[in-house]
Amino acid sequence: MPKRTWFLLSLSILTFVIVVIILKPSETDYAKWMESSYQVHCLDYNCDTFQLDVKEGEEPVMMQTISGNFSPGIFMRKINRDYRNLDDSSYVLDIEVEGFLGKFKLKNEEIKNVLRK
Repeated sequence: MPKRTWFLLSLSILTFVIVVIILKPSETDYAKWMESSYQVHCLDYNCDTFQLDVKEGEEPVMMQTISGNFSPGIFMRKINRDYRNLDDSSYVLDIEVEGFLGKFKLKNEEIKNVLRK
């Protein structure tokens, strides 16, 4: 192959890699995804703590991360979090998500008394 073809191929691959790295979702993107996927209001930038959306007159329910991990890979972000209400154990949200190109995809979920949108 001529040098020009190798150069264009290398430039294309490099451009693709840079775009994928730039578009890797952040923890702030995860918080936005949580608020758009569940009826919750995140109380911090990475949604470690959130409040369930409730009707007027009802007492708000607060949920916190009790365990979790994330994998900040080069191209994708994997997040695994277990949320609980410390006062009432009937509220459960355990999720595993993968983020790629600015979007999150739900891989696994256990949910009790938390509503999806």
